[in-house]
Amino acid sequence: MIWVFTLRSRVTRQTDRIRRDLEEKSRLSARYDELVENAGDVIFTLNPTGEFTSANTAAERIFGQPRQKLIGTAVVDRLDHDSIEHLYRAFALLSAKHPITGIELKTGTASHARILETSLHFQARGGALDEIQCIARDVTGRRSLEAQVRQMQKMESVGQLAAGVAHDYNNIMTVIVANSDIMLEEQATSGEHT
Repeated sequence: MIWVFTLRSRVTRQTDRIRRDLEEKSRLSARYDELVENAGDVIFTLNPTGEFTSANTAAERIFGQPRQKLIGTAVVDRLDHDSIEHLYRAFALLSAKHPITGIELKTGTASHARILETSLHFQARGGALDEIQCIARDVTGRRSLEAQVRQMQKMESVGQLAAGVAHDYNNIMTVIVANSDIMLEEQATSGEHT
């Protein structure tokens, strides 16, 4: 009887510990799901053939489709031609030891293109590629600002060059005008003497 009571007590404690562990894992999983869902960055996964297997809200916004329509479709269908080549090269280099970071992919139409700075991570199960995890940041605005800054720097350089040329031209003109004035004065003076 004592043995049965002791065994029941141990089973109850073990069951309570397992239940608490499962509840904690469930809370952590819910927090993780919420974090991914509400992230500002685009987070999605692809199967080995490059089809979407999951996508967060930011991915829906960038790719212009609800996740139900994204899942099962190829990511290359949403990229421009150059980006497809970059992605295939990245896939060829991707391995568990060598994630790919910082590749730029352009998505959308020419009138509404978005530039994504993307990182790819290889997930293997049983030694074979199982999933590609992708995190991308929309850098379209940053690239636009960088282009504007480069344009302003070019204009500033042209302005400095023009100012330098104008200054040099002004120096030459000053000498010409001064010499012309001297020649006119000499001519006027010599005309008075004749």
